Amino acid sequence: MNDEQEGSGGMEGTITVKEEYVLEGELPGRKSPGWRVPLSTSVGIGWLIFVIIWLFFYAGDYNGYQNLGIVLLSILVVALILGTAWATHALRNMTILEEVMMEIGGFKARLIASIIVPFGLMIFLVLWLFFYAVDFDIYQNIAINIVSILVMVGILGVVWKSWGWKQGGSFNQWK
Repeated sequence: MNDEQEGSGGMEGTITVKEEYVLEGELPGRKSPGWRVPLSTSVGIGWLIFVIIWLFFYAGDYNGYQNLGIVLLSILVVALILGTAWATHALRNMTILEEVMMEIGGFKARLIASIIVPFGLMIFLVLWLFFYAVDFDIYQNIAINIVSILVMVGILGVVWKSWGWKQGGSFNQWK
């Protein structure tokens, strides 16, 4: 059996999840992104306008680290808005294989951790830059940023490695 066989429309085909489970015809959940495209464009343009206005009129009242923190905070807000919009679209458009993956023990928790931990890092960096960075020199601030990124990578590495040890072999049947 073919793992995937494209039809004339690009959305038709056959998916084999396991040898005994075959879905033929229209692939499920392929919906248009709809309002998310204009939202992405509007948010991107709005963010650019915000940054330009901030730099022209308000940046002089803050030091360089605080301005960097404000820009990072604005990026965090953009990521929350667009991430929420596109995540809902992705969840509604999952293939059967992706739905099966979501049901495997511990996958959802690790997926959520993979979202929360980087956002936590960004919040830490915003707070650090706005309130504490001015008391340290540039090299100490670079060290704080590197260490915080390494902590995030370490946490996510441990979270996913343990899952890989438990679940890694179960995906060999889908090759």
